Amino acid sequence: MLLLGLTLLCLIGSSFSAAVPLHDILGSGSTRNKLLLISFDGFRWDYDRDVDTPHLDKMAQDGVKAKYVTPPFLTITSPTHFTLLTGRYIENHGVIHNMWFNTTTQEKKQYYMTQFVDSYWDNGSLPIWITAQRQGLKAGSLHFPGTAATYREEIVRVRQVEPRFYDHSNETDWRLNIDKVIGEWFHQQDLDFVSLYFGEPDKAGHKYGPDSPERRAMVQQVDRTVGYIRDKIQEHGLTNRLNIIITADHGMTTVLRNGLVEEIILSKIPGFSFRDIKFHLVDYGPVGMLLPKEGMLEKVYQALKGGHPHLHVYKKEEMPARLHYSDHPRLLPIILFADPGYVINGLFPVQFNKGEHGFDNQVMDMKPFFRAVGPDFQKNLVSRPFETINVYPLMCHLLKINPEINDGHLDNTKHMLVPKKNTDGNNKTPEISTHFQAVVGLSAVTGFLVLVFIVTASYTSCKRNRAEKRYNLENAAGAGHDFRVLERGTLLLTCALSAIISHCLNTPASPSIGDRLLPTSQVCLPSSSSSTSLPSSSLSCSALRLTHLLRISTTFHLTSLTCHRCPHDPWLHSPTAIPFLNITFIKHFVNCSLNLRTRGKKHKEHGGHKESSGSKAQEEMRARHRRSMKSDSMVEALEE
Repeated sequence: MLLLGLTLLCLIGSSFSAAVPLHDILGSGSTRNKLLLISFDGFRWDYDRDVDTPHLDKMAQDGVKAKYVTPPFLTITSPTHFTLLTGRYIENHGVIHNMWFNTTTQEKKQYYMTQFVDSYWDNGSLPIWITAQRQGLKAGSLHFPGTAATYREEIVRVRQVEPRFYDHSNETDWRLNIDKVIGEWFHQQDLDFVSLYFGEPDKAGHKYGPDSPERRAMVQQVDRTVGYIRDKIQEHGLTNRLNIIITADHGMTTVLRNGLVEEIILSKIPGFSFRDIKFHLVDYGPVGMLLPKEGMLEKVYQALKGGHPHLHVYKKEEMPARLHYSDHPRLLPIILFADPGYVINGLFPVQFNKGEHGFDNQVMDMKPFFRAVGPDFQKNLVSRPFETINVYPLMCHLLKINPEINDGHLDNTKHMLVPKKNTDGNNKTPEISTHFQAVVGLSAVTGFLVLVFIVTASYTSCKRNRAEKRYNLENAAGAGHDFRVLERGTLLLTCALSAIISHCLNTPASPSIGDRLLPTSQVCLPSSSSSTSLPSSSLSCSALRLTHLLRISTTFHLTSLTCHRCPHDPWLHSPTAIPFLNITFIKHFVNCSLNLRTRGKKHKEHGGHKESSGSKAQEEMRARHRRSMKSDSMVEALEE
């Protein structure tokens, strides 16, 4: 049974091995490397082209640079960052806006306060921090959007939430945060994954515009920070153990105003009135959502549609499928977004930023940058563009954890990774995968066959043991029966001999043994009436001594022991008949003797040859059973 259990466990283990992703077993190296995810908010894909960025350039030489990456729509901070953490489009993870709102109470919360609304973030999609922690890794987050929330009653165990009033451009604070992440969290606390957020160059892009000198100066600050991060990593001996991914949530574009264009002001569109609106979310860049009052949906929609040449108006269910921004209950019935350079105002203009984001994610100015370096990434590789939903499965692969359901795929980023090396120096990952799966499949089949063999062998062994026990019991029973027949037969023959001698010598037989065999009521041996004295010959004396020594004197009715097969036999009524000499009795008596002798021999043979033929054993048992039945009937006949 122990062997059977071990085999079953091996089979189950091999089945689970087949279900585990290949990279979880082979990996890209012999050990799991750490991972640092960094987001520089609003860093557009081309910000390094108009300013000197030596550290970013060196990082690209040492690792991977993507031409650009495409964020999800809506291209604003909280939704796009949560896509990085979950790999899901915004309509699937449910963080649809920077602002939390309640259409019933008309309540709205701005970006910072929304960070603490757990129900807004915990909407069915788990961020990678929680997934990593649940699979035994240690994760941390500093200032990253979503850090403050609780997900299914679990938080990021090592975290630092940004203060409410925080200077996102302070380079000294940046370095302090880096020292905490690299020196304390990775080096001292041995964390496996950390997400780190910087609020620039987004602030500079909003305030001064994406083409301003202030934005370029901030990009240089970002570049210095990247150099400082890599220096700290080398200082703590983490260069060969830590992968770094640096990206952003969106880009930035210049807002057109100052009389150059006709601004979008909803209250000035003919046929539209805010009196028909129950709840609205406008005056927040180039996007807006409206909840018309009951029965007013079509009127509002028709009034706004075509109301401005650079305003796009959609019913929620009619949103372009490529935007993945229609299938969530938090989205309001009417969705608005403007062309690049335009923002949507409600009653009157209240937005004065020189730079803005939130536009269609196909607009090039909305594309962020992407850099990656570390032991698992190739060197000096310029990657083709990809969507940021694919960063999540890439991170899960690097951390060797099983991802949650997501909209990305590792195939879109695995070309950036160091291929599995072999003796030929070629990438043989598909062959290795096929070979591994073949080995796992063969192991599973072998385990199954071994299990079938053990079960069959165990069943046969148990069956044989039961047969042996039955054989021993029946053998013992048959031997007991034969001994009983012999014992009774011996006594009866002795009685017969005593009766013959007594009859011949006219000497009463001793009743001692006869009394043990037959009841006294059945004893009716005729006595001789002659008083002839015994001869004094030596033969007579010897006979008397023999009779005395045997002490077999039974007064039983001889005719009661006759053979019932011949009821008309003349011996039946003869008081001097000796039925003990009947051929049937003698034959049965001899058979019992032979049975005992044969059984003794077979017992010796059985000890050395336990695995005798089952059919022979069964035939012998049936024969013994017939003989036993025959013996029992004869004994009963003799006793009667």
